[in-house]
Amino acid sequence: MAPSRELVQHIHSVIFKFAKALSLRFVPVYGGSGIAQQTGELKLGAAFVVCTPGRMIDILCTNAGRITNLQRVTYLVVDEADQMFDLGFGLQINRSVQSIRSDHQTVLFSAIFPHQGAARAAAIAVAMNLKHNLAKIQADAMPEHFEAELEINDIPQNARWKVTHKETLGPISDLTGAAITIRGQYFPPGKVPGPGDPKVFLFIEGPTEQSVKRGKAELKRKLEEIMNQALSLPGGAQPRRYQLYKRERDSNLPFA
Repeated sequence: MAPSRELVQHIHSVIFKFAKALSLRFVPVYGGSGIAQQTGELKLGAAFVVCTPGRMIDILCTNAGRITNLQRVTYLVVDEADQMFDLGFGLQINRSVQSIRSDHQTVLFSAIFPHQGAARAAAIAVAMNLKHNLAKIQADAMPEHFEAELEINDIPQNARWKVTHKETLGPISDLTGAAITIRGQYFPPGKVPGPGDPKVFLFIEGPTEQSVKRGKAELKRKLEEIMNQALSLPGGAQPRRYQLYKRERDSNLPFA
């Protein structure tokens, strides 16, 4: 992470040589350039990302956070840290740190660290350490976690759109206490997913086995309701068999 676009571009030009030799993807993310191209590069995956704080937060917030996240970041390097704080990037750095896994390592670099800047850096370092300790305490005290998956890739497009709409998922989450998110990517008929590329599915998670089972059952019921409504409309498609629930791998739950 660096304070300016020019510094990000310079870091990219230097690291690119090493990344290319090691066959590692390296993505620069900064303002003043097309965000669509940068998000496209991030979707392809990256071993390293060099960024300005503002543009990184923009991308993290884009499309409700579905473009990318920082949960797999293990090292955070803040270059020209004194300038970061002097230019008022402290809040943005903190927001980024809150999105990173708690056991990451943070390194602050600066050619000259004035006393005031060093004090602010120390305060952030303390906050990071407290965040790590708090996360560990919360993890130790966290109740058992349950998960389930429900594939929806092969159902009709209109039904898939309706079941993934917030007006459908929100009430089901409120009713069952399970969190429901959309994962994977859509594969049209005849296209075979590659290794590690799951088809579109609903990820259901909750604090109890009952909440996850109930959430999954409600989703199935809603899907059937949507499909039946579509068939009952004038000119509706003739009934056919869809593989609605092909992906039903549960964690800590027996197969439903």
